Amino acid sequence: MLGQSTTSANKISAQQERKLLIICPTDTWGGVEKNVRLRAAAMAQRGHSVTVLLCENTFEARFKDLPNVHLETMPYRPSNLSPSLYWSFYRKIKKIQPDCVFVPLKKDWWAATLAGYLAKVPQRILYLGIKRRIKENLKYRLLFKSLKALLIVNSKDLRTHLKSSNRYLHDGNLKLIYNGFELPELGAALGGLRSSLGIPLDAPVVGCAGRFSHQKGFDLLPEILHQLPENAHLIIAGGGDLEDQLCRQFNDTVGSERIHLIGPQNDMSMFFQTLDIFLLPSRNEGMANVLNEALSYGLPAVSTHVPGSAELLEADPDTPDDLLDSPGIWRGKHGLITRVNDTEALARALNLLISGKVKFDPEQQRGKIRRDHDLTIMMNLTEQIFFNQTFDEKPTTPRQKAAS
Repeated sequence: MLGQSTTSANKISAQQERKLLIICPTDTWGGVEKNVRLRAAAMAQRGHSVTVLLCENTFEARFKDLPNVHLETMPYRPSNLSPSLYWSFYRKIKKIQPDCVFVPLKKDWWAATLAGYLAKVPQRILYLGIKRRIKENLKYRLLFKSLKALLIVNSKDLRTHLKSSNRYLHDGNLKLIYNGFELPELGAALGGLRSSLGIPLDAPVVGCAGRFSHQKGFDLLPEILHQLPENAHLIIAGGGDLEDQLCRQFNDTVGSERIHLIGPQNDMSMFFQTLDIFLLPSRNEGMANVLNEALSYGLPAVSTHVPGSAELLEADPDTPDDLLDSPGIWRGKHGLITRVNDTEALARALNLLISGKVKFDPEQQRGKIRRDHDLTIMMNLTEQIFFNQTFDEKPTTPRQKAAS
């Protein structure tokens, strides 16, 4: 029942309780792991029995505050060639006897799916949130044809790429579920990070967020900043393997005092409400959660043309934008798109927004998230595919149903 209220959905789910096991033995906390926590919390809230399998001494604290979510741990994750990996997964699955095994990390797909198949788990669901190559070899033939795994993706771009590049993937085993978000309440930031970072109230502030990795393109920021107004500032939220390297690069940059690293943030609301513009300079994505979050705060956005961004911002890089008169930049309904690694175009796009030559209505930005990336829709679809219910990629929220 896709038009039901959340309360009604909870009552129905509680009467039809199912068991879910999420296998996520990782030592890295990022978008996928946040997605796992969100789905675990929602399925538990809907009355299902949820267990998350983690490596010991990693992220147990991030799940212990979730009501009705149980934790299982393993001392470490053996290599893919080790029989102990398959045995560990199989033992956990047999102990819990879930109706569904959800495997969000590609490195665990094969071992967890095989273990789930041998343990006779009805639903074996995989997840991919970034453009990756899936080989057409025997392993993936068995995974999708013999072991009957289903794969959730978070953008049409990613689904199209997979269908066109792998003959074992098709509409029957590829399921599109957009990541969902609750619209935040907007309040006065009261100077917020500007005050603590020493940023003048009249200075334009551009923000980026994510892991410090080559994929995210943060190494391009000094060259971009050099082409912005002299009073523009950059705020970067996040951390990761390349943090020390990027810090050295930023410190050696002219204008380094205008680059502010604030580290990982448990609550991103102050970060987003301090920004004038959000920038996604990534080299690869699926559909970046931070870009969705930026729109949910009503921010204008600039993104490279990575999978999911043109789709989210409703831009068509294959069609020239005659109204923009700025080569290498495409305007969508909700933001600007440039080529990957094109620092000149990224800077020009930011300057178009800083100068006010291009504007985006904050309420339309938030409306995009409300309409197409509603959290209730995401969890309705997740529940359907996890527990083998009828799958409908175009469900409605109660508000959307009332308006139709």
